[in-house]
This record gives sequence, C-alpha cells and structure tokens, in this order.
Amino acid sequence: HGGTLATLSLGQPCHREGFPTIPGFRQIPSPYCYRCAYGKEYPNCNFECARALEDMIRYGTYNDVAAFIAEPMLGNGGHIIPPDKEYFKIIRETCDKYDVLLITDEIQTGFGRTGKMWACEHYDFQPDIMVVGKAMGGGLPISATIFKEDILPPDIVENARKKVKEILRVHQPKELDISVQKEIKRIIKTFESQIQKKKL
Repeated sequence: HGGTLATLSLGQPCHREGFPTIPGFRQIPSPYCYRCAYGKEYPNCNFECARALEDMIRYGTYNDVAAFIAEPMLGNGGHIIPPDKEYFKIIRETCDKYDVLLITDEIQTGFGRTGKMWACEHYDFQPDIMVVGKAMGGGLPISATIFKEDILPPDIVENARKKVKEILRVHQPKELDISVQKEIKRIIKTFESQIQKKKL
C-alpha cells in the first residue's frame, strides 16, 4: 500500500522487514485462487478468504476494528488474477455487520485504468473511503481521499476543509499540478466510456 510507516504496517511481513511497524494491524489471506491459502479451488469453495475477515474480527481482535483496507485489484501486492464478485460482496456484508469501514486503495487502479472509472465498480460494491492518485495527476504528485458524506458530521468536514486550505497555503502547490489535474478530470469525464474498453 505504500512506503510510509502506516502503509508498511498494512502489508505482509516480506514488505516491512527491517522496519518498525505500528501495532494493531492484522492481515487476512489474499483472494489468490491460483495458490489458495486454504487449498481450495474456485468455484468449489466457500470463499474462505473473504470469510476470514469475520473470523479475524471475532477471534483475532477485541471486536473493535476501525477499517478493512484492500486493493480491488492487486498491483504491487502480486498482480494476481482478480477474485470473483462474491469476494467483495462478502467483505462488504461483513464490514456492514460489524460497523467496519471499507477502504479501497485505488492509487494504481483508479481513473479508468481497468476499463471502468474505479476498479471497485467491477465488483458492484461501493467503499466507504477510497484513496486515489497516480493517474489523477498524470505523473505529477496529486492524490485524494474520497469518502461518503455520512461518515463524518458536517462540522468536522467543514473544519477539515479549512485545514486543507491552510495546508495548501503553507505548502504552495504548483499551479501546474492543479491545472493538469483539472484537465485530466475533464478528459476522463468526457471520454469515460472510451477509456480502456473492458474487452481489452
């Protein structure tokens, strides 16, 4: 998910070896049908990889999980064959059942890179929070966090907007970055139906 302390703590041990990590992060097996962690074969399985989330919440935590973070299609995590829609259906249901936020990392997959605007659209689910970047800036350092309006009270959202404005004032973002991002957004919105057709 990244190279910072928090994002390294999210990943598997091989990605964080030699680095201190933040306690409290847990992992469940990836939906990797080619080398199933449970020795099963799709479609003759019960999606144990997805149901592992509920087991982890119930037996591997104090049942107070804040969020489940996943890439809809794994990039640096292995470039594995994407799971069936049922996987994220179960994940979404589990998150709703235990009041856990579902966060998708669309840094590599967002903005039309998979044939749809967002990779999560291939699975017919909507995350609570989505992190986007890379294609958003066309190579320039631009990213964003998108979340459902009902997650935070309006006063907190407004306060966050004020803080963002202060950060922008202090760090003085380049006008080029902002202009490019706006143009990319316009192009994608105009030609969304033509971007990387699903049949490709």
